[in-house]
Amino acid sequence: MDFSVIVPMYNNEKTIVDALDSVRRQTKPELIREIIVVDDGSNDRSAELVRDFQTRCPQIPIRLVIQENRGPSAARNAGMQLAGADWIAFLDADDEWLPRKLARQAEVLAENPQIDLLGAGADERPLRLLFKKVDKLYKASLRDLTVKSFPVTPSIVMRRRIFEEIGGFDESRRYMEDAQYLLKISKSYGFYYLPEHLVEIGLKKRACGNSGLSGNLKAMQEGYVENLRELRRDGVVSLSYYLILRVFYALKYLRRIVISKYV
Repeated sequence: MDFSVIVPMYNNEKTIVDALDSVRRQTKPELIREIIVVDDGSNDRSAELVRDFQTRCPQIPIRLVIQENRGPSAARNAGMQLAGADWIAFLDADDEWLPRKLARQAEVLAENPQIDLLGAGADERPLRLLFKKVDKLYKASLRDLTVKSFPVTPSIVMRRRIFEEIGGFDESRRYMEDAQYLLKISKSYGFYYLPEHLVEIGLKKRACGNSGLSGNLKAMQEGYVENLRELRRDGVVSLSYYLILRVFYALKYLRRIVISKYV
C-alpha cells in the first residue's frame, strides 16, 4: 500500500514548509510514493520555498506543478490526475499531519478492505451526529453527512479509483465543494470515519472572530443549501427531509453567527 499526497497551494509561504515537514516526519515514510504540490497561481514565495525544500530533502519525492489560479478544487483535481499510487491522501498547505497519521490509517485500511475512503479527527473532541457519539470506526451514510459535514479534507485518504470512476471536485464551486464531493462519494463507496486525532487544522480555519467571517459564513451557508438542493433534484432525499434540513441549516447558521460575535 502506498499513497500519493496531494497538496493544493495558494500564497502559503508562511505555512507550506511546516505542512511538508509534517509529511516528512511520518513514522512510516515508506508509505509515501510521492507528494504532488499544485501551486494554484501563487504570487508570493510559496513555489520558491517548495523548491528549496526539494533541495534540502531530496529523499522526499516532491513534484511541483504550477498552474493559473483556478481555485482549490482545480488544484486538487490536477494533483489527482497525476497521482500514481492506488491511494490518495489530501493535505492543505496550511495544515499538518500528526506523525502517526498515515501509518494509523494504513493499519485500519489493511484490516478493513471494505473501506474506500477514510477520514479522521482534527482535535480530541468526539464526533457527534445529533444525539449519537462516534467513538469507534464508523461507516458513515449520506444522511449522516447531511446532518454534519465531516471529516476535514486533510484527514482523508481514498482509493484513486474513486476519482477515476466519478471524477473530482466541482471546480465551479468555491464554498462547501469538499462537502459536495463527499456526499457524492458516500452514495456508492465505503465511507468510514476513524475517531482519532490525526491532523492539525490551520489557525485561519479555526479563528471564529476574524475579519470577513460573516461573509464566509454566509457563503458557506449558501454552499450547504446548494448541496441539499442538488440532493433533492437528484431524488436522493425526500421533500419532507429536505424541508426539515432547510430549517436545521438555518438554525445552525444563526448559531454560528451568534458564536462568531463572542469569540
